[in-house]
Amino acid sequence: MSKVAIVATDSGSLQEVVGNGGWLVREADPPRLAAVLRRLARPQEQLATARRGYERALSEYVPSVVARRAEAYWASVLSAV
Repeated sequence: MSKVAIVATDSGSLQEVVGNGGWLVREADPPRLAAVLRRLARPQEQLATARRGYERALSEYVPSVVARRAEAYWASVLSAV
């Protein structure tokens, strides 16, 4: 995992993946994208955004967390059979 600031569109499941760990911009909204990029040009903002993203990745996407979620999902599927 790297510690970089994330900017993504709010389409698909990117909202769920990025969450509060980065900046979400509507597709086809160049003024908003430009504003976010100007904001990230400030080193403190870039570091804060990168830190939030890294912390989110550690809490949501490390193998142990993903495995625990997958196990819970399949247990619920099997209990419904």
